[in-house]
Amino acid sequence: MIYGDINYLFLDHMYKHFILPLIMYDKKHNSHLVQTLSMFFSNNFSYTQTSKLLFIHINTLRARLKKIEELINVDFKNTDSLMNLYIAMRAFQSEKLINKN
Repeated sequence: MIYGDINYLFLDHMYKHFILPLIMYDKKHNSHLVQTLSMFFSNNFSYTQTSKLLFIHINTLRARLKKIEELINVDFKNTDSLMNLYIAMRAFQSEKLINKN
């Protein structure tokens, strides 16, 4: 059962480091950073397709992604950053994380 505990601790850390700050920002500023990030991943990092599906200008998408980078200190040009962020988002989306606070 130790593996479950380790996985939970890892996912909890990923959630708190990468996703929770975006959720808090979205609530405070009525923005859509979590949705934007999810759509960006779902569309294989396509700026054009993501902006079309979100019904926003491509520059608005760029600004949102820049805000995400600043808030959680990631670089979308860095593969490790993207992988960590993707893992955190997928864990959040699959609701495998029990404690979300």
